[in-house]
Amino acid sequence: RQPSWILQFRDVDSCDAALSLRGGELLCSSSEGDGVDAANAPGPKGESLVGLTAFCSESGEAWGVVIYSFQNTGTYDTVEIELCESRGGLPPSSPHLRSFLLPCAPACIARVESEAGKILVDVPPGLVDLAQTRPRARALSTAE
Repeated sequence: RQPSWILQFRDVDSCDAALSLRGGELLCSSSEGDGVDAANAPGPKGESLVGLTAFCSESGEAWGVVIYSFQNTGTYDTVEIELCESRGGLPPSSPHLRSFLLPCAPACIARVESEAGKILVDVPPGLVDLAQTRPRARALSTAE
């Protein structure tokens, strides 16, 4: 899997505008970061969110379930959220799933309610448009 990052640029407010930047070169020196190192970044660690259901912090509608956590993706961990059917996801019986990536940045993770099994999220506009379909991982038996 190739490295990838989720970026937001000032004055780029549509998917078409963002897609026009695809293939461009992004340069910055290590001194131009936001001053937050990954080990001490605010916000939850992605691995603690796996298995929780993500809900929109404003409407309360379900987005889906956190199925995977990526560490060392930059300042914040990133989680993969499998979309529920009402948001364009595939049925659980399907051999494939539809998911999107969400950074664990404070701007995206409004609140974690682990005991209730949920997180409240603010998904940036256009992010779910990047959702991808992939095969479901199959459970491995102990014999494998």
